Amino acid sequence: RVNLSSLSEEARRAMSASDGPPNPGELIRQKSLAKALQDIADAGPRAFYNGWIAESICEELSGRGVPIATRDFADFEPEWVDPLEIDYKGATVHEVPPNSMGATTLLILRYLHQIDLKRLRPNSRERIELTLKAAQAAYRKRDRMLGDPRFAKINLDEFLEVEGETRPLIEREQRVLGDADTTYFAVADEEGNLVSAIQSLFHHFGSRVFVKDCGVFLNNRGSAFRLTGPNGLAPRKRPLHTLSALLLGKGDEPTIALGSSGGELRPQQHALFTTNIVDYSMGLEAAVDFPRFLWEGGNTLDIERGYTGLRNLPFDVHQIPYPGKTGVAQGVQRLKGSVKAVCDVRGDGLPVGR
Repeated sequence: RVNLSSLSEEARRAMSASDGPPNPGELIRQKSLAKALQDIADAGPRAFYNGWIAESICEELSGRGVPIATRDFADFEPEWVDPLEIDYKGATVHEVPPNSMGATTLLILRYLHQIDLKRLRPNSRERIELTLKAAQAAYRKRDRMLGDPRFAKINLDEFLEVEGETRPLIEREQRVLGDADTTYFAVADEEGNLVSAIQSLFHHFGSRVFVKDCGVFLNNRGSAFRLTGPNGLAPRKRPLHTLSALLLGKGDEPTIALGSSGGELRPQQHALFTTNIVDYSMGLEAAVDFPRFLWEGGNTLDIERGYTGLRNLPFDVHQIPYPGKTGVAQGVQRLKGSVKAVCDVRGDGLPVGR
């Protein structure tokens, strides 16, 4: 929940026909947003980077002391990039490359590739300990090596190499999974195509900066920058961000599109889903529904009820109810002659077919 009083008057008007939260069934007409979306639909994506939309955003930010100009928009070019790919115990796993932290998921799996998880119960203490050692080692390497590849020299082959040392990293801090504004969606069509997609403003209403002329809130992904290292702040640089999405399958044929909300915890979630499916032969629905454990940073470990043998774990263990606030996943799976769609019990989701 967000206190609407923290938003500008223009933002509050855009979100509700009254001065308070919208009422059930209330019809909200966002005419400025509709105009911006229609212009982009009519003229194509460059309509966002050139013309009145970019001018409106620059005017709003300049008024807040941000050194930005329309040429910063005009000079920007989105990129088509190849997904990252590894083999995990016979399954092909695809993730999003930097400046996403999707490679962190793959490094966790590289560590777990060496371990016969099938000999361990999926809800066992041993699985938790081994997965967290892999996750902590991967996060440490992420902080050391990942950033915007246009600015930082990133050797992904080196990043994905398994290092011998996986000592716990209890002292590391990371943002916990609080209120966020992320939506994951998976799409399959009749021709066999799969789309694994995610979008986000990061926190609720992003930066809470509202551009009234085009009806949009600006995200706060810039909060992920650091002052030094590969993710250090620099002009026209993109921050290392948390958004990533999974494709799983055999060889060159993905059969599952899967992902979740979750911020910095997403690599752990994706590794859990993958090991549930590959190591424990769970179906897609069971893999998404299975109780989760997530290292929140520092000494904090959140565990949904359903795990055993938790005494003396070297963490401050928070056992949370099931289903807990551990991200909301969605997925689709291509089957012979049909498609399965799965929505997480932990939040909103809707399978839609035609």
